[in-house]
Amino acid sequence: MALAILSIGSLSAQESFCKGLKNPTSFMISGSNPGNAQWYGFTGSRNSQASVCGTWGMANWGSQINASQLASQSSGSSCTNGNSVDINGQSDYMNRFVIKGSGTDPLTSNHLSYLPPDNSFTSSIRLGNNCGGTHEAEMLCYQLDVRPQNSLIFIWYALSLQNGQHPVADNPEFAIEIEKKVNATTWQRVGGDTLCYIRPTPAGSGSVAPFLRGATGQTGTGTYGENIYLPWNKVAINLNNYLYETIRIKIGAGDCSMSAHYACAYIAGECQPMEIKTSGCPAGATTTVQTLTAPTGLSNYVWYKADAGTEGISSLYAVSDDIAFTPLTSTTTTNTNNVYECQIEDFRLTAGSMAGEFTNEQVFRCDMTSQMNEDIPFTSSVYVRVVNTKPLMAIDTLKNCDGQITLTNTSYVPHDLDGCDTSISKWYFYSGSNNNTTVLDSAIGAVVNFQWDSCGQYAVKVRSFNTDDHTCFSDSTYTVNVLCRPNPVMEVDPANKVCAADSVILHDATPGMVRHDWVIDDVIYPGPRSGNTNNDFGRVFTKYRTPVELVAYNGLFTRDSINTYDTIWCTSSAYDTIEVFQHPELLVEGDTIVCNGQMTDITVSTETEGCTYRWFRTLGAPNSEQISNGPRLQTLLTDDTVKYYVKVISPLLCEAWDSVYAYRVNPTLSISRHDMCEGDYVTLTANKAYNYSWIASPADSTLDMLLDENGIGPNEITVRPSQTTTYTLIGHGTNGCNADPLTEYINVHPIPEAQVEAYPDFVDSDNPVVTLTDVSPYSVSRVWYFNEGVAEEYASPNSHNFGEVSSDSVEVTLVAYNDLSCSDTLVFRLPVTQFTFYAPNVFTPERPDNNKFRIYTANRQEFFSVYIYDRNGRLVYSSNDLDFRWDGTTPDGLKCPQGSYAWIVRYRRPGTEDIVTQKGSVSLIR
Repeated sequence: MALAILSIGSLSAQESFCKGLKNPTSFMISGSNPGNAQWYGFTGSRNSQASVCGTWGMANWGSQINASQLASQSSGSSCTNGNSVDINGQSDYMNRFVIKGSGTDPLTSNHLSYLPPDNSFTSSIRLGNNCGGTHEAEMLCYQLDVRPQNSLIFIWYALSLQNGQHPVADNPEFAIEIEKKVNATTWQRVGGDTLCYIRPTPAGSGSVAPFLRGATGQTGTGTYGENIYLPWNKVAINLNNYLYETIRIKIGAGDCSMSAHYACAYIAGECQPMEIKTSGCPAGATTTVQTLTAPTGLSNYVWYKADAGTEGISSLYAVSDDIAFTPLTSTTTTNTNNVYECQIEDFRLTAGSMAGEFTNEQVFRCDMTSQMNEDIPFTSSVYVRVVNTKPLMAIDTLKNCDGQITLTNTSYVPHDLDGCDTSISKWYFYSGSNNNTTVLDSAIGAVVNFQWDSCGQYAVKVRSFNTDDHTCFSDSTYTVNVLCRPNPVMEVDPANKVCAADSVILHDATPGMVRHDWVIDDVIYPGPRSGNTNNDFGRVFTKYRTPVELVAYNGLFTRDSINTYDTIWCTSSAYDTIEVFQHPELLVEGDTIVCNGQMTDITVSTETEGCTYRWFRTLGAPNSEQISNGPRLQTLLTDDTVKYYVKVISPLLCEAWDSVYAYRVNPTLSISRHDMCEGDYVTLTANKAYNYSWIASPADSTLDMLLDENGIGPNEITVRPSQTTTYTLIGHGTNGCNADPLTEYINVHPIPEAQVEAYPDFVDSDNPVVTLTDVSPYSVSRVWYFNEGVAEEYASPNSHNFGEVSSDSVEVTLVAYNDLSCSDTLVFRLPVTQFTFYAPNVFTPERPDNNKFRIYTANRQEFFSVYIYDRNGRLVYSSNDLDFRWDGTTPDGLKCPQGSYAWIVRYRRPGTEDIVTQKGSVSLIR
């Protein structure tokens, strides 16, 4: 949003917002004054020991001096309060608030000019002279209403002070402060120390730097009472945070705290709008969309662009804090950075609904920092909305292979369908690959055609205009490849007539070749795709006649087929035919495997008539090393295996090498193993003979099935003898000779037959130990498996405790192994017998029930006996019958008296060794 500058009389529209500040001729401001500016002043005495922002000039100020009084005094009238007192005899200093023109300050030995170094100034204001009495300080106020057009104020100042060599706070001083109007009578200091400036005279008798000495115009150690001055400088007053408020700038100069040393100041001012000016669209090929210029004279500038463009931004004066901006340049202290050339890429958004796309409207921000107080920066942000009307350059090409190209201007302005008028595009066609060469022709229009006379790279320049007023345009130069059809050249090495299996090198020698394909028997073999890195294609041809096509490419072009763009290549083809002559194929006959001391008789031949043959011991050896000529070789072997090479040459001189092996019969015999279990297989392998005879002793029917009627069998046999057998091998040569016999034997081991003896043959629950004996024939080891798990028992017999058993039988498994670990398995069950023994503790002979004493059991018992004793230990009854019945009488028939009787029972369980004794007592009741 650039600010237009209009001329109003002798002042610009811009200066009218800070009227009377720059080049004042009077303090009276009249006429158009959008900033409501006015001058007024005060005279008084400054606070002693000031030199601090906020306390300077706070006490003993007199009444306000209005603009008419200031104007009167500046015109040359004398002081109104007290007598006029000149300064060091300079009568010109009798007046306060004097407007000065060109000239120099005599107190500074004329080193200091009345005007700033900027040539735009014709006048300045002097204040701070001593005008008699106690008026030791003067303050000049410039009041204005802050608007965007005057929100940046620059105050130029130059100081002419007297060196009092006091402490700093007591020396003459110069100060600037900013206040805003609270109500009709109240003003409030604003900006803190950021909008306050104080410059005191250096303290003591040391150096006066940064001031200069009036007499010499240099720094150094000053003398008491001499003039020291500070050349023109300026401070920037950034009022952007106080828009639409009334502000006054207080500028004061005061003598020392003892009214002994003067202070004069020269001031001048100007204002600028705190806004970013835009240049409009620049012409030419630059990618700059517009040049953005921030107010000059500030210390730092940092530029940003809105991540989402104008999305969510309704007013540049109220940009919300949640709108993200991306920095475009880093902070700098050079004033040149107040200018930023926004680029086309700045209009690519990184956030929002259009992230990644270009927009034609973008918001930029400049953070500007001023330092009125030399130690404290004051930063404000200013925004500008920029519209991109500069076309983004792009063209489309349609080519053919005859040097002609159709060019279409596809330039555009993002999101503005009418933003680029391609109908008036300007085209320039050059004779070379850049736009420094000769212009061959030009054209106007969105679509143009041009015909070049030769192929190669050429430059095309196009200018695209926007639709506003056709003043904003972009230039861009493109390099185009103009194509002609290639002239393919095929080279064949060694020639196009070759022998079979010979390698043929096909070479593409096409000038300007970009890529190529070989077509052989309608099969395409692509060539290199990245330039002339490898133009050779090696291949072995086998057919008698094979057509070969070389398809050469020299560039891509695009054609329009009913508004459908096809990208294809410019191609041409070259053709040749490869004729292939077959090598002779060697046939071998005769005796090549013979017994020791006999000669081989080898004959070779081919189906090709008229061939010659040469025999060698080394492949590829020269003719001088041949050992025989002709198709027949008879020789006595010097080793078990000898390799001969035969070179066969056809009448067409196609050569073929082949090899022929001759062997001396020296049979070998190996066996996979000598020991086997009955029913297994064993393999015997023979080598180094032409064929083999096999004999088994005793006869083996599994061998007989492998032999022919002459007892000849393969070199490897697999047999299954049923008993220990010896096998004999006899190797034979191709001439029927016999080698010495070789023998091998096979031991056949019978497989065990699992058998078990158990004692007892049942499991007694009272004593569940059973002795198991492996009685299997041929068994040398065994493994027992029981209900409760696996027990490996290699000894026999084996006593096994079955523990507590609740079932009626238990399962036992025996795996019996022979000496080769061949096995047989037997699974059987042993019945379980539960033992019972019960003796009653009372019986009554006189009653019909329970009238006899007996032992109750359901088991067999051996060597049974029972003995019954009275209380005195006398035997009253005995028996060896398991089914005994005692009726309570003695052996002689007397009735035993009622009472308690002891009994003893002895027996042995079948299958056990120990006699068991059971004892108890029984009560006889009558």
